Amino acid sequence: MVKPRAAFFLFLVLSSLSASPPATQGAEDPELKLKVSSLVNKARAYHLRVQSMEELVRGYPDKAFPLFVSLLKDPQEKPPLRYLAAQKLAVVDRERAVKTLRALLDPPEEDPFVRRTAAAQLVALSPEMMKQRMRGLLEDRKEDPALRQYALGIYSQWNPGQATLEKLRRLVKSREETLSMRTNALFTAESLGDYDFVRSASHQFLNDQGELEELRKNCVILAERLDDQGAIPAMVNIAQDRQESSGLRQLVLSTLGRMGDAKILPALEAASRTELKESLREAFKSTILSIRSREKIRSGFGPSQERGTIR
Repeated sequence: MVKPRAAFFLFLVLSSLSASPPATQGAEDPELKLKVSSLVNKARAYHLRVQSMEELVRGYPDKAFPLFVSLLKDPQEKPPLRYLAAQKLAVVDRERAVKTLRALLDPPEEDPFVRRTAAAQLVALSPEMMKQRMRGLLEDRKEDPALRQYALGIYSQWNPGQATLEKLRRLVKSREETLSMRTNALFTAESLGDYDFVRSASHQFLNDQGELEELRKNCVILAERLDDQGAIPAMVNIAQDRQESSGLRQLVLSTLGRMGDAKILPALEAASRTELKESLREAFKSTILSIRSREKIRSGFGPSQERGTIR
């Protein structure tokens, strides 16, 4: 049974189809009605609706196109079905799909999901056209943050040269940018091999208590990923500093437990003895034990002793 909302949507779809019926199969075609009803009925199983979509592409491509646009734009629909509808537009008519998707991407007031989906499809369908568009999205701070992050990834993928690295560095350093853009730019720079910049920026942010805490946490993560021993002094300072948040100090201590060596034990032990919070005292204890354990393994098992323990 078609639910009221689905029935109303079906009425709208069939009304639009009847405006220009083909010579051999009009809007009264019972097979067409059945397939449209199956697709727009939100109560039906997802795989059955997808099956109806495929049948419409094969048997009624002219009718399918506006229906798929309606599905894409329907905020009540499941996102996977909306995304699939956008993909099927190009299967039906590639040139028309590019024009339609571009018209959906351009207006900032359009549904964000629709714009993001349109951007993703256009990157695949018309990469040359989208190169300039991606640059514009990336540079416009008023744009949808998710679109800008997507644009950042695509732009960096398409232009992995020095100019892109400079753009990434500016994004990372700009406090006018959102946390997500700065973090994304930092990790993108790392993925492109700009390690010296990533280390330098991470050290700067870790030492700057005025920086965004989430950005500093991501710098801790990057320090471990890069095995950046140069970040350890800043992390030790954070661990010792009671003005820092417990969350950041916990993360730092956990990371030091995996990265640190015997040289930082005196500072950690001293801070542990004066720490007021029990949870952090436990974190200090765990970090100190981890470092001692690793140092014991390093110093106690040279190659000959290690071979001697194997039976």
